[in-house]
Amino acid sequence: MANKKTLKGYFETGDIPNQSQYHELINSNLNLNETGTQILVGTLSSSFLEVENHITSSGNISSSGIITAEHILSSDDIVAQGIISASGALHGNSITIDGNIYIKSVGFVEVGGVSQILFQSQQTYFQNDIKLPNNKELVLGTDSNYKIGADNTDRLLITSGSSTSQTTLITYSPHNKTLNFNGDAITTNGYLKATNITASGNISASGTIYADNFQSTGGDVAGINFTDNLLITGDITASGDISASGVITQANGLVAGEGRLYFSEWGGSNIHLKKAGNNLALTNGGLTTSQITASGTISSLDMRVGADGVPNGQIRFGVPGVKSFPQFIQSEANQLKLERGNGETLVKYNFNQHSDGPKVVVTGNISGSGNLKVDGSQVDFTNLPTSDPSVAGRLYRDGTDLKISLG
Repeated sequence: MANKKTLKGYFETGDIPNQSQYHELINSNLNLNETGTQILVGTLSSSFLEVENHITSSGNISSSGIITAEHILSSDDIVAQGIISASGALHGNSITIDGNIYIKSVGFVEVGGVSQILFQSQQTYFQNDIKLPNNKELVLGTDSNYKIGADNTDRLLITSGSSTSQTTLITYSPHNKTLNFNGDAITTNGYLKATNITASGNISASGTIYADNFQSTGGDVAGINFTDNLLITGDITASGDISASGVITQANGLVAGEGRLYFSEWGGSNIHLKKAGNNLALTNGGLTTSQITASGTISSLDMRVGADGVPNGQIRFGVPGVKSFPQFIQSEANQLKLERGNGETLVKYNFNQHSDGPKVVVTGNISGSGNLKVDGSQVDFTNLPTSDPSVAGRLYRDGTDLKISLG
């Protein structure tokens, strides 16, 4: 074969080309009907080229437009500084892309016989979905430490570590709409908005947690605990108990309806306050041992002891049932007694205004350091002794005479 300059020299004016020169002319041109291999030493430039068989080039194949082919096979690298577009699959032991890659179909890029794609560009565009089957993973990180994939239950898993010691960081289950974080904490510099947040551990914040509702799941759980102060600007509504190991302080409180305020434990015969008509009653399930105890002063403009119409009120001082501690008790209607703690009567006061009997009955002696003045018209000495008691100052009756003993 010869180049164009040589071939032109065979056909100058007056030349008679020989057989060999005609052979060179024919072999130096492409034959469209030739089925064998035709070798192009220089560059082939064409506005449109359609080839049904192979094109083999030891140099470059370049195009300012689009090269369309069912298969492109290279024993070395295929380098593209622009766009590589494929309607089928791209196969290669090493595919390096300095620009953008567009995958417009359901085909794939296979590198080294495994399902891996290496992107070195800053941006990668996919016009259709990227689909990974179950138990296939999208590997991230220089050491392939982080992986995104789905298991056989259609859960999305984000894991870290090697295949032998993988740790699941995040699990998302679309069927029950749960997102589980297995790390130590979820940190955000902005807002975290969710329909439901379920945590087997703690939910903590260095700032404020805002919510329209705080609700415990109930059952055998510890409930909602606060180590610091709890500031509520609105209402607290509870169908169950509100308990505190310390003091509950409030500016205003309301127990609605026929509600009760229990002390120590809820229900039964435990001591509680309840509404009784227009009054507040302290009771303990029908027993008679309810007490109000104060280390300071109890003051009242109107204090009532006992139920209306029932003579059962009592005021005790000290320990009940102990002889040395007195008590006031109304055991009968229109009668008030001062007793010892063991029930022994000291003074009985009758305040029935229609009774002719004694108003005050004293069991035992009456002594005074001052004067005794009687404004009544009668002094009854019915039970005076009739002989000298030999105690100085004692009265006794001698016949019809009233005498004072000299001792």
